[in-house]
Amino acid sequence: MSKSKEMDILALKLFSLVINTYLRIRYSRYYRRFRRVVGYHPNVAIPERYHEKMLWRKMFDKNPEFRVFCDKLASKAYTESKCPSLKIPLTLWQTGSVDDIEKMPLSENMVIKANHGSGYNYFPSGAQGDQEELKGMASQWLGKEYGRREHEWGYYGVERKIFAEKLLPNSPDDHFVDMGIRCANGKPILLSVTTNTKRPDQRIGYFDLDGNRVYTPELPRGAIKGLDHNFELPLTSREAIRFAEILSVGVDYARFDFMISQSQVYAGEITVYPAAGMSRASIENQIGPDTICNEHWDLRDSWFLRSRQSGWKALYAKLLRNYLNRKAMLAA
Repeated sequence: MSKSKEMDILALKLFSLVINTYLRIRYSRYYRRFRRVVGYHPNVAIPERYHEKMLWRKMFDKNPEFRVFCDKLASKAYTESKCPSLKIPLTLWQTGSVDDIEKMPLSENMVIKANHGSGYNYFPSGAQGDQEELKGMASQWLGKEYGRREHEWGYYGVERKIFAEKLLPNSPDDHFVDMGIRCANGKPILLSVTTNTKRPDQRIGYFDLDGNRVYTPELPRGAIKGLDHNFELPLTSREAIRFAEILSVGVDYARFDFMISQSQVYAGEITVYPAAGMSRASIENQIGPDTICNEHWDLRDSWFLRSRQSGWKALYAKLLRNYLNRKAMLAA
């Protein structure tokens, strides 16, 4: 190894010591939770494992597109611009004011959402008290800046709105399931399928691109159950994969969600912080989704390492990029 390369490695190690020390002090509570949930102490400055990369993304990779992806309404427009032929659930109305909700129509054929976070869903029952109940929930939603707890900065500053989305037509012969496709810069990696989403009988399974089961989680009692072993992917899976390929070009890693049935494909959300980067890491006797995805997630494709940085970040980006380039050459 040349002397210049040795100096680069030494400089990167010194940077990593300073960066990791600073982040552990600045975000001590978050780091403790990471260690408790994920199961190891992260090296954020030189991220090698999946969860380290996700934490690095939160701390360094301020990709402007992440704010688009974290806004459910803006991501619809993004998807339409990239894939004009892809169906998108119809937005019936939207508002940034709780007071406007009293004027908005509600029915059982829609779901009400907030655009700036996850888990904000309300299904009107058609009852007389729907408007008042929704108004109370919407007030809480709009009053919360989502993402602060997990340092998911992509949600910061998203203009908060409440919107109604038309429910997709389900039938016993053509039932929709949720499919998440993990992709790395135009390359689909892994499929996850969830049935009966957000219901007591919710189930999940992981598949390769050919529909073969690749992962069956060892879940604790009370957690989401795995799909039945005889479950087969809908016929439209291949179509969804093609759309994911297009949408993911230029994005180093994300999960692209779809709602698919045997005959239809609809766009869902674009998720840049799956499970907030706080899922349990793979254990020695079982390779999980994090390990599978990590093999294909190349940080050299990230916005941080592709864009011009300034100050100490410029030197850090150069050193990290050189390190990753050497690592890739040795692995080739």
